[in-house]
Amino acid sequence: MNAFSAPFSPQTINPSYIPPFEKPLKTQPKTITKITEAEEIEDLCCICCEKLEFYALGTCNHKTMCSLCAMKRRKLYKDNQCPICKTPSESIVLVHNTSKNSQVQFESFRMEDLLCGDKPCKVYFPRGEAEKHFAIIKKGWEYRCRFCKGHDRVQRGRVQGRSTSFAKNQKFPSLAELKKHLKDAHSLQFCDVCLQNRKVFLQEQSVFTDRELEHHMQEGDKDNQIHHFLCQFCDVMFYDTDAIWQHLSSQHESCFICRRQGILDQFYPDSAALKQHFALAHFVCHHPECENSSHLVFESLPDLEMHVVETHKGSDASHLFKIEMKGHLSDLPRGPSPSLRPQPATPTAWARRK
Repeated sequence: MNAFSAPFSPQTINPSYIPPFEKPLKTQPKTITKITEAEEIEDLCCICCEKLEFYALGTCNHKTMCSLCAMKRRKLYKDNQCPICKTPSESIVLVHNTSKNSQVQFESFRMEDLLCGDKPCKVYFPRGEAEKHFAIIKKGWEYRCRFCKGHDRVQRGRVQGRSTSFAKNQKFPSLAELKKHLKDAHSLQFCDVCLQNRKVFLQEQSVFTDRELEHHMQEGDKDNQIHHFLCQFCDVMFYDTDAIWQHLSSQHESCFICRRQGILDQFYPDSAALKQHFALAHFVCHHPECENSSHLVFESLPDLEMHVVETHKGSDASHLFKIEMKGHLSDLPRGPSPSLRPQPATPTAWARRK
């Protein structure tokens, strides 16, 4: 029995039976309630789940993404695909979500008849409510001081059900000018690492006093659960754990033997430091034929002995190692004490920049 079938079977119908949906009820039947809830879900943005007051209409004609999420995807993530069907839309139209526009299609708009709110993102909208709506959300990425409210009235509005407040005055030509103003007039500053990596509009970025910024760099924020990490080799801060791991894996070296042993968080600044680690912690073959190969290092002494027997038959042991030897290969030291090893940097042990 599907969701819309009657709550009885044809074989059990009583002639005097009055179906529940024909009786005068104080409350609506369950089937109607379900339809109402489905309609309400359709009026929510598929990304932020806020009320869909203005939606972005693309070539696929899906009406499920709010204007604010559409602008974030196009401006911050450079993504022009529909979140439902992944169809790319070179242009989008912001449409007021009313019963009048319920059947509107993307093909019914002519771009030359619309206003262009953002040329790089190719965002268009008709005059009227959509124009006023875009004027509010546009202030989210402009170089404006959100704290200067004395010289002019503050324009307030609602963007997709969320209250917004952007100062109409104090607009700056560049980010550098805004930073200077915040520092001189309000003793506040942005976190440069967040500015480069956090995917939010400028007016949503956090600002800090000197003391707050120091705490932010060392301990992170409780709000967004983000900690920055310092690469001790490059003296560069990275936004989060994923960013620092990607940097270390691509720009620095790690020991394949240690990784095989389960030690995944040790890195070395360059190949020279890694070779030093090989020589001190593992067993390296120094035969002239293996001299230029950085991977002829072995986890254990038996592995090295097997390599010597199979690859360098008849070679004298003194030709294999750059050390003075007496006796057999088993007399070789099995690695130095930990104090002699190069100290690798591990993400869990990094001291964050003070």
